[in-house]
Amino acid sequence: MSMRNNNPNTFAQSVLAGLALAAGSAMIAFVPISHTLKHVITDEPRYNQFVAQRRVTNEVTAEELVLVSPDRLLFPFMDRVEAQFQPGAEPGTAAYVIFSPNYFGKAETTEIIAEFSCVVATRNGEGIVWGILFDYVQDVDRDSGRATFKIATGMGPMLVNFQIDEFLDEFHNGFYARGTVLQINAPTPGGGTLRTFPAVSNAACTPQTDG
Repeated sequence: MSMRNNNPNTFAQSVLAGLALAAGSAMIAFVPISHTLKHVITDEPRYNQFVAQRRVTNEVTAEELVLVSPDRLLFPFMDRVEAQFQPGAEPGTAAYVIFSPNYFGKAETTEIIAEFSCVVATRNGEGIVWGILFDYVQDVDRDSGRATFKIATGMGPMLVNFQIDEFLDEFHNGFYARGTVLQINAPTPGGGTLRTFPAVSNAACTPQTDG
């Protein structure tokens, strides 16, 4: 799949730009616990962004890609997001991407999915830390670490199969986990589903570099 820009920093900026104002209020808003808690039973305390920052920030390396669903879980990494927008930011700097329900048109949604799939592909799906609420978790097996994340897009849900290696922080309606993306199945403009990672089209993605 051809892309106009494969730079993960540019990708992060394009997504963040439309959501930056909403992120500030969303991060402190209370989101009621979802019925999807039936998939995971936990006695963890309610989410506190300052507690999460203490527990998670120092556990994530500079090389790891940070994803959050939704944007309110971005708080522990705001310093990294800010650094991305500074002049002279290194091209190889890991992208920090917000995924939230959105209402982009089909063309924009298709491009965002393609760029996201490329960002994942250039890392072979590895070295990813994902902060996520149970609203976006279709299922998770704690014994095997296999999880399926259901991310809303303007064309329907995108399903991401994720192998959890380690839970960095857990709270009443979500968690931060380190792991590997195994597969991405994304909606198409025609109403179907397409596996966008791993896929033949990933060969066109530009590998990340260290600078």
